[in-house]
Amino acid sequence: MLKIGAVVLTISAGFNLLLAAAILVAIICLGKNPPILYVSLGQAETAHLPEHVLATFKSLAIYFNSAVVTSCLLSIFVIWAALSQGQRWAF
Repeated sequence: MLKIGAVVLTISAGFNLLLAAAILVAIICLGKNPPILYVSLGQAETAHLPEHVLATFKSLAIYFNSAVVTSCLLSIFVIWAALSQGQRWAF
């Protein structure tokens, strides 16, 4: 039963890790705006935002997604280091 839980948690953490890493690559390497701007404001309103507002959103998105990547990596490590060995404290 612990193996099934470990696999389900790994799939969930892996999906979150890939999504956050893709957003980080898009923001840092490709120079795109954070996806939340397009979801909440739309393409037209995002194009008219001042540069300091865009910089603020980008820095917050980088900070948040870096924390998500770190927590997902830590979760995967705990899952496979502890749960796969049968240690119940990690579940």
